[in-house]
Amino acid sequence: MVATMQAAQEGSRLSLPRQSFTRKLAPKSDLPAESKDAEETRRIVEACGRRCLLIPGNLTRRQFCDECIRRTVEEFGQLDILVSNAAYQDRVPQLEKVTDEEFDKTFKTNIYAYFYLCRSAIRYMRPGSAIIVTSSETGLEGAEKLLAYSSTKGAINAFTKALSMELAEKGIRVNAVAPGPVWTPPNTAARGSRRVKSRNSEARRCSSAPLNRKSWRHPTCF
Repeated sequence: MVATMQAAQEGSRLSLPRQSFTRKLAPKSDLPAESKDAEETRRIVEACGRRCLLIPGNLTRRQFCDECIRRTVEEFGQLDILVSNAAYQDRVPQLEKVTDEEFDKTFKTNIYAYFYLCRSAIRYMRPGSAIIVTSSETGLEGAEKLLAYSSTKGAINAFTKALSMELAEKGIRVNAVAPGPVWTPPNTAARGSRRVKSRNSEARRCSSAPLNRKSWRHPTCF
């Protein structure tokens, strides 16, 4: 089984369970700054006796997304799972302060890359294959100061539903995971965010979430 996964500086911290279901993994990072995390991922995968191919590049570019899928298939001979996990967000208090560049970057990172990768990947997928994307509850409910980000997550939800209808007859599953507030790098890196140094930090409180707090990423899953 071959899985390909995209990740970015804004994506959640990644590690793999020791009993990994994948035999091979080809993660992609859209920023050179993620090389340290990518190398750690490779170390964990190879420690499980699996193979791992790292493909750094810019996921907002169609040519790179196509290259990622092509190189994965060339390296491993097949593609069974696509995980689209890269994302970008920034908190902007008012609509008039959302720049063209900010809006464009958010859409190209969050939805364009997902579209490019799916379009390239499905030609290699067989019955039993799967596409998994990280969405968000903001795509269903919206979120204050996250107009662009919420819009892309709504687009991801609609795209996923439509694609799942198309690929169902081919035996390919398409699913989106839409978590609520989780304290991950997008939250701590975005402008307007309060830095969090501990799990008990006051900044982690969230009245809309269970237990009135954001959840904390766990380093044993992805």
